Amino acid sequence: MIAMGIYTHLAFMLILYVFFYGGAHAYFFSRLTLAFPAMRFPRALVFSLSTFLVATPLLVLAPGGLLPTWLRRVCHAGTFSWMGFLCLFTCVAVFVETSLWIYRWVCSIRAHSTDDGSRPLRMPMRLALIVSVGLCIYGAIEAAIPRVTYLTLRVPTLPPGARRIRVVHLADLHLGATMRGARLARVITVIQAQQPDVIVSSGDLLDSDLGLDPRLAQMLRELRPRYGKFACPGNHEGYVGQKRVAAFCQAAGFTLLEDQGLLVAEDQIAIIGVRDPGPGIYHGTEGTSETALWGAFGKAPFVLILKHRPDVSRMAIAGFGLQLSGHLHGGQIFPFHLLVRYVYPVCFGLSRVGPRGFLHVSRGAGTWGPPIRLGAPPEIAVIDILP
Repeated sequence: MIAMGIYTHLAFMLILYVFFYGGAHAYFFSRLTLAFPAMRFPRALVFSLSTFLVATPLLVLAPGGLLPTWLRRVCHAGTFSWMGFLCLFTCVAVFVETSLWIYRWVCSIRAHSTDDGSRPLRMPMRLALIVSVGLCIYGAIEAAIPRVTYLTLRVPTLPPGARRIRVVHLADLHLGATMRGARLARVITVIQAQQPDVIVSSGDLLDSDLGLDPRLAQMLRELRPRYGKFACPGNHEGYVGQKRVAAFCQAAGFTLLEDQGLLVAEDQIAIIGVRDPGPGIYHGTEGTSETALWGAFGKAPFVLILKHRPDVSRMAIAGFGLQLSGHLHGGQIFPFHLLVRYVYPVCFGLSRVGPRGFLHVSRGAGTWGPPIRLGAPPEIAVIDILP
């Protein structure tokens, strides 16, 4: 039954993906013909090319040897960069067309009413192409430069005179084809400069099985905070596999908390890690409930909850603590943050939950899919906890 539920979910997502991504390709080629009327693409060529471009991301992401690992890594950046460009072009072109339609309607322009519309749209579509390419370049640069966000929390339940505890919240690193090498080294350098006492990952440390590289684990092992490194599983860990995720976290020096908790910093802080409920290895399995975890660790002076999705439980609202979440990437690419806010009102940043609790939703340090960010720069949050 569990496997059936997972397969049903994946089949539904696949249908949506083919419908929207395939439709975006059809729209792109139709507007490309308007921008350059001399370019007349045979329908068979357009269909074959669109099918190839729609299928390639699935082949790149699919584990199990459909493609060699080295080829998946090489193809990943190009495949998903194209996806980012296509999404941006669709948004820009639709905005341009809608604006022109409104302008003509307001001005009651009826000239060339029998024209096919290619002449008025020629220059606007060329402009949309140029703008989309420029946004992709800017987004790739923005995604490669992590920003540091500094937050301070006063915790009256900590003993008076207790030393500051600095927590680095590292969310959605998405180790894999693009987050590796120099880019990962840049993130590690930024974290080391903060001199953290605790480092926590609120899920999606891995993007896919492409991130299961001993060299990446060794790079993360160079991070040695005073009280340790801790991680909870996200939805992408659910796709990779529990044993492989646990082995990687151990090699990288992270303690993986799967519906578990522990005390750190001379028992001043309890850290609770909650499994992600999405489809994957944890779907339908029963671990220790969040309520039971709060019962076991809720009496600590301060509670840190690592929970990939920013869903806040009643216990978190009632207790004094800080939930650290990610998953949303701050929308990653404008204007998709509007869709994210429709589902999750808190898209990123720090907010209050209840009279004594807080929720911090990180924009994440990495990217999922297109290796670009637009209007949602990557984030490494530094949280100082003071009495």
